[in-house]
Amino acid sequence: VDANDVAGAVKFAVKHGLPVAIRSGGHSACGSSLIDNAVVIDLAGLNQVDYDPLTHQATIGPGATLGSINVALLRVGRTTSVGIAPPTGSGGLVLHGGIGTLMHKYGTSTDQITSLEIVLANGVVKRVDATSEGDDAEIFFGARGCAGSLGVVTSFTMRTYPMEMLTGGLFFLADDENRTKARKLMKLARDLVEPEEDAGERKLFGAVLTGNFPPAPHIPPEHRGKPAVIVTIGAWGTDEAAAALVQQFVDGDIIAGEAPGPMPYGIFNQLFTVLFLQFPPIANYFAGAFADKGGLPDAAVDALVDQWRDTDPNLTGAGFTGIELHGGAGGAKHGREIQNGVDHSAAHIRDLFYSIPILLYFPPTPENIAAARPASVKLREAFAPFHTKIGGYCNYNAAPEDDETKAKFQERDIPAKARILAIKEKVDPNNVFKRTVLL
Repeated sequence: VDANDVAGAVKFAVKHGLPVAIRSGGHSACGSSLIDNAVVIDLAGLNQVDYDPLTHQATIGPGATLGSINVALLRVGRTTSVGIAPPTGSGGLVLHGGIGTLMHKYGTSTDQITSLEIVLANGVVKRVDATSEGDDAEIFFGARGCAGSLGVVTSFTMRTYPMEMLTGGLFFLADDENRTKARKLMKLARDLVEPEEDAGERKLFGAVLTGNFPPAPHIPPEHRGKPAVIVTIGAWGTDEAAAALVQQFVDGDIIAGEAPGPMPYGIFNQLFTVLFLQFPPIANYFAGAFADKGGLPDAAVDALVDQWRDTDPNLTGAGFTGIELHGGAGGAKHGREIQNGVDHSAAHIRDLFYSIPILLYFPPTPENIAAARPASVKLREAFAPFHTKIGGYCNYNAAPEDDETKAKFQERDIPAKARILAIKEKVDPNNVFKRTVLL
């Protein structure tokens, strides 16, 4: 219920030699918030979102979901850069990078952190910020990107920005078995957004995904399980130009969802909830990739969609893959400026233009569970020739099973690896916090 409570749990784990997992919202697609025969520190009760109108900053508990942050800030006409799935716990996402639809304007979620409270392996509670000195300054550096490897963050403060209006929506379109419409609209998104980016006049953002209609009540029964294009698209502004831009993605009848229209960003960022409803019984296997601007030719789109089309439908279920238009030069520049030019930990993902989610959802039978990882690997291999080799995203990586794999993740995902490891040696020499992909 508070930092002292967390400190007691950490001391208990250390006393009995038990490893620790930290559970924020429980979304944890890669499974790092649970661990067998260990202590799971559940932060769901630390879910406050307190906005300060004088500083325009929000103090947030790691158990708050992204959706609750959206709603709280919407009420005061503000927003901040958080991810796109409202049920996600903020602690795991914000403290380990954080990609989302405002990344092209403001940088990653991690970039927005101005201070934080953290419980270390010795049970000491510290509050650190940009004015901290010595070891505390190093903790503040490392916790913005590798927090779960250094301690348990019990609150953090983030910059916020004025809420803006846009024209957008989230809707489902029917597709054929070859996913023809999905291919067309992914390429359209690329062909519209890259010239905008080149001209420094970015308006378009969002995602175009190929998947199946989910088994949800709002989906007509005749469409459930059939190929679908999932479009969640927005353009800044509510004028005719913004409307014309997003209207190009309404290719055929809208089977479910909302046609594009004017709305505040805080509402738009809640729409993605529909894709993360629970359809029990369900299991998942998440992965992802990135591509630079100019690095997504037609062949990349077709290779990814071909492999998805050919994947066992028992595994794709209510899942999806496609392209997310998250990154951009404006956000990368802003992120560097507010971080004093430092590309620490996971925040270097701010330079990656396209995010490629690969999300399998399936009934948790032994056969499906055994087949999920090989199917995901094939999807990633199909996109591998186009994947940006610099950087990865730790929220898409399960905890490595061996030291060699972990070392590869560290080299790829942590530009400041030596510095972070030196901090880890000081604050957690016995590796109490090891249930992460990074350290």
